[in-house]
Amino acid sequence: NLSLMAIPHDQLTQAPIHLTYRLAGSVPKSKIEQLRWQRDRQLSLLTERLASFPEYLRQEEKDKSTFKIQGRFELALEKALHDLQSPGPRYLAEAEVARIVLDSWGNMQERGLIFVYAVCVMSNHVHVVMRAANGTDQTPLSDIVRKHKSFTANKINKLLKRTGKALWEPKYFDRRVRNGKFNRVMWYVLNNPVTAGLVDNWREWPGTYLHPEFASLFGGK
Repeated sequence: NLSLMAIPHDQLTQAPIHLTYRLAGSVPKSKIEQLRWQRDRQLSLLTERLASFPEYLRQEEKDKSTFKIQGRFELALEKALHDLQSPGPRYLAEAEVARIVLDSWGNMQERGLIFVYAVCVMSNHVHVVMRAANGTDQTPLSDIVRKHKSFTANKINKLLKRTGKALWEPKYFDRRVRNGKFNRVMWYVLNNPVTAGLVDNWREWPGTYLHPEFASLFGGK
């Protein structure tokens, strides 16, 4: 049943992925439930539609359509994250907090665990474009995310004097960057603060990191 299908987390390989994760409680539960219902309804309708497809075409159409449906769900969730009327926490808007997140990704890169193309820390969520480290064929993405969240949660909670509550939402989204889409994904991540109306140029946003090797391509600092 497609409506109950789990979207598996990817392995980190030499192909870049786009990772998005957010603060716990950053989107109201009622909104998430609404978006999930819409997604699952679309997946259910897809199941019905696929029944009329020849078997040799069914899997290809299923994969393509599921990817699009999940993509629309993620975009709708991000739109909710940008809603300034949302009552959820915005700890990442504080410069010291955003720096902890950026430094964590930078440290993992320096230790040779991953290669980071770009990071954008928004007030309640984070975008990262990355791949496995040079010379590494495959790394479990869940291990990388778990280490990052554990380290940053500990430091941020101490800084903010928070106790007893989770900092990060346990779930996250990861999407492999398809061939020919790298520049588009990078611009999307870098321009997140522009899209949100916070700055006129992404270079003005202090919560952004761009790997020096790509500065000339994307007009970095």
